[in-house]
Amino acid sequence: MSPPEPKLSLGQLEAFEPSGERARVLYDRMKRDLGRSIAEIARVCRGRVGFDEGAVERLCEKLSEATVIRPAFYASYFDLLDAARRDALVSCGALLAELTQAEVEAPAFRYRRWGDVEPALAELYLRYLNIDPETPVDLAALDCEQFGKVCTVADRALATFDAAAPEISGEIRGLIKEIVMVESAPDAAMNFDGATSVFTWGALFLNATEHQNIVDMADGLSHESAHAHLFGISLGEAFVENSPEECFASPLRAEPRPMDGIFHATYVSARMHYAHSRLLKSSVLSKGEREQACDACMSSIRAFKDGIETVDAHARLTDAGRRVLESARRYMAVAA
Repeated sequence: MSPPEPKLSLGQLEAFEPSGERARVLYDRMKRDLGRSIAEIARVCRGRVGFDEGAVERLCEKLSEATVIRPAFYASYFDLLDAARRDALVSCGALLAELTQAEVEAPAFRYRRWGDVEPALAELYLRYLNIDPETPVDLAALDCEQFGKVCTVADRALATFDAAAPEISGEIRGLIKEIVMVESAPDAAMNFDGATSVFTWGALFLNATEHQNIVDMADGLSHESAHAHLFGISLGEAFVENSPEECFASPLRAEPRPMDGIFHATYVSARMHYAHSRLLKSSVLSKGEREQACDACMSSIRAFKDGIETVDAHARLTDAGRRVLESARRYMAVAA
């Protein structure tokens, strides 16, 4: 029997400040939604396409009992969901069979080297990281020595947050279960800093070249976990009603972006200010690190200002989008 579903009020779920407790609730909610969705797809397919119903039932039980779901499992699930939405019954049957044979549970937290990711899984990850054709991603593997070094930096950054802002490190560990260390491919169309995606829920992809010191690593971890926080709140749905074809100036990228991306970037800028401020208020950084964090803090203020102006001028917010953005606006009005 699965444990009782944790309860947090809407205000607690959508609160601005990072929280390890809320992160765990959001992660578990996404996990429960996964099992319910697979069960519902199987129900709709029953009698229309052949599959092992007992195996699917056992899979849903396994999902309810698992503490951590492999991000790879989520990526495969979204292939199933896409097939179900297209009413592609033969594909649904085949994908249900694949999921019943897939490994479900993952370690509580781990680093992975892109070169160690199985080729089929790497292809699946890349497909979902390239959902936006305007921001193509092409990744390369680190050598083992580079991987060891960047993992050490990540450990130190998390330890720094543990000392200066445990709510941030708690959120990172609550939402992120796998940090995949990568490099941009030499001939990549654009440089890659980092990414999270609801389609690879629980995974965070970081370019080791861009995160070689504690402050840069703290930036990357808090930045991407803030995106994951938003995905957890919305269950992957957009916070705006604007069409993806409507593009506007973005605070964090040179090229125009759809409004949902600008919404995310604006909110994340406020979260980055929070992280920088918490680090600066502590005594854990060296003089040089403090200077770097101070510069980053000022950049976050500018990015939020630019983003909120664009959102206010052009966004058609959902109710959830309005509440979430107002929580960031209230924080920045006082803190910045």
